[in-house]
Amino acid sequence: MIANIDMTAETVAETVAVDTNTIEFVVEKKVKTKAKKNRVVDLENTQTSNQFSDLVAQYTAAFKFFNEQLFEGKLKMPMITIQSQGRRSCYGWFWANRWSSNNEAINEINMAAENINRSKEAQCETLIHEMVHLYNSQEGLKDCNQIQYHNRHFKTAAEMAGLKVEKITGKGWALTSLGDKAAEAVNKLSVKFVENINRPKMQSSYTKMYFVSVAESDQKAFRKLCIDQEKTQKEMFAELLSMYEQTATSEVNSDNTNNEEE
Repeated sequence: MIANIDMTAETVAETVAVDTNTIEFVVEKKVKTKAKKNRVVDLENTQTSNQFSDLVAQYTAAFKFFNEQLFEGKLKMPMITIQSQGRRSCYGWFWANRWSSNNEAINEINMAAENINRSKEAQCETLIHEMVHLYNSQEGLKDCNQIQYHNRHFKTAAEMAGLKVEKITGKGWALTSLGDKAAEAVNKLSVKFVENINRPKMQSSYTKMYFVSVAESDQKAFRKLCIDQEKTQKEMFAELLSMYEQTATSEVNSDNTNNEEE
């Protein structure tokens, strides 16, 4: 028989002592647990932000200021990023509809990480340059193609924004600098730019590869030679090249000797 009995520990001990052969007890233990308090984080006294987010904040503030000063407040706020230029040679870029939020397309303006150590004026000129692309994009004007050739649509909008524009070979009206109007706006900008921060440029290195067309029979012969010599194709080719260079050097030395004798 199984009895579900709610009793104290002392009563159970006494009862079991009386007759443990005929009665089985199922004792339900009640465990008291202490309620855990929610951990409270003091956000005011805890550093929760990235200290380098000031970089994005400075460009965002500059964008808003130049939008009012140079573009009559017509530009929509893009996603402003700091990304590596990679193998490209650029100070920044504009990318239409690169992001989306709630199914709404958002443009991107990037400031190349390797070039944010330039002067405030130079960085602002790059930002305004990319804002010109944004302006034309909103107006439905294509001002640049895939090979970065800047056409007259870009030139017109850039000059409107106070930039000086020069034409360069292969890139069109891509070379910009601060004109009087843009320079005045930059001088009025009260945003303090982050200083003494630098990301080294990527050092690109590559090995030129050459492919020589040979007959199938020659290729088979070369592979057989590699197997017989127990060498890889690369090792075998290096050895043959070394032999050729030695032979060529010997022939040159022999010709020089003959000439001296004559």
